[in-house]
Amino acid sequence: MDNRSIFSKTGKGSLEITKKTIKLSSEERQALILVDGKSNFDELQEKLSRVPAVKLRAVFEKLAGLELIREFVTKAAPAASSAGSAPEPDGDDELDFTSFAAPASKPAAPASSGAAKPDLTVSPSRRAAEPPRATTPAPQIDAAEEARKFQEMMFGGPQADPQAEAAEAEALRKAEVARKVAEDQARRKVEAERIAREQAARKAAEDEAQRKAADEEARRHAESERATREAAARQAADDEARRKAEAERVAGEEAARKAEIERLEREAREREEAARRA
Repeated sequence: MDNRSIFSKTGKGSLEITKKTIKLSSEERQALILVDGKSNFDELQEKLSRVPAVKLRAVFEKLAGLELIREFVTKAAPAASSAGSAPEPDGDDELDFTSFAAPASKPAAPASSGAAKPDLTVSPSRRAAEPPRATTPAPQIDAAEEARKFQEMMFGGPQADPQAEAAEAEALRKAEVARKVAEDQARRKVEAERIAREQAARKAAEDEAQRKAADEEARRHAESERATREAAARQAADDEARRKAEAERVAGEEAARKAEIERLEREAREREEAARRA
């Protein structure tokens, strides 16, 4: 592939533009649309200036490998070895548009029967001094028109309208932009939903931790109150036991004192009784 290569859509390529059955990137589809059978690689590269040349060559190689386009290389027409001889085909077995569009210059048309013939009676030196007679110029061939006719003959009609293809390429570009925007919006939505779920899970975890902390605090408070009540009950029981023991001690001492008094009184009466008998 060189910069003079001209690309033309195959029937499969023309069908792909409308059917879109093959998965192509945006650059590959735009390149396929812009192929018109007239523009060479340099001209197509200007239309796809945002695509690097190396990548664009790979794009055209892929399209050719998929049989969506054909490549033709234009060459300068070789000089004819003799009048009326046609240029020999190149050994690469590629069609050369210039061989059809710009053939080698044809020899001048023979003079008509009505044209003046040279006077053989005039001396050669005199004939050399005379000015040359006007001849009828060879008809000019429009190379572009010949190429267009060859394209129609080879591929079944003229190529698609470049303006329509450019419009479709622009529509594809806008569709690609819209797709990327939609994908970005979907990605943002998914990301926002993920963040919302994480925040909800984090809040639920925090709420659960707070609930457990509150439950633990309530349990400790209840345990403290129970311990306080049990301690108070034990203290009350101890106090009651001490009061009871003290009351019993006092009662015992009072009983012993009374018993001692009674014993002393009894001994005193016995002594008095013994003294009266004596």
